[in-house]
Amino acid sequence: MKRNFEGFEELRNIIQKIPKFGNNIPYADKEAVELAKIVSEKINQQKNPFGENFAADWSSPSTNLLYGYWTGATPDGRKAREDLSFGLDPSTGMATSGLLTRVLSQLKLDYEIITGGSAVAMSINPQGIKGLNLKEKAQYLKDIISAIFGYSPAVEGKGLGYVYFNVFSFEQLLDVAENPEKYPYPVIVRIHGQYGDARKLSPDILKRDIIPRLDPGSVSF
Repeated sequence: MKRNFEGFEELRNIIQKIPKFGNNIPYADKEAVELAKIVSEKINQQKNPFGENFAADWSSPSTNLLYGYWTGATPDGRKAREDLSFGLDPSTGMATSGLLTRVLSQLKLDYEIITGGSAVAMSINPQGIKGLNLKEKAQYLKDIISAIFGYSPAVEGKGLGYVYFNVFSFEQLLDVAENPEKYPYPVIVRIHGQYGDARKLSPDILKRDIIPRLDPGSVSF
């Protein structure tokens, strides 16, 4: 990792193929849950200048980009200065089994020790369900929303904390980033509790952080 995987490209390729958090794979999810527990408990034990405990906060209002710039290469194959994942989301490109399986992975985390809050960004690419009929689309969304709020039998009453959605196609947002003058009206995207006009956002933010979450082969579907 000190060499940023330079000269170790084959090893990096192997590492990136190892099962990752976000696909509802027991082994991978167990490791993520244990790591989140260790980090959260360590933070919660620390004291601030007033003698009060710190609170583990697993949200990152776009600071995942900045934190990634500060962070060297990591054991999952991520290179130095590449973006970190947002909040409790899987690393971009690593959750490839569907949005519902991603939710099921996230519901395994212990939210009682994540005392400072958390954030999850759900991005749906309409192209991913374009071939479904209306009833199938409704059922697909019902399954996801039911799991998020803990109404699905598969999650035993557990639910996620703070969740927000964006619904766009990859092509549309990419076009907005490259040709904002084509859109006379605001193109609203949700960014960690706030709304922004995609036409006025940095193209780098759109292309590096928001658009990859819409990729059907990535964290959305």
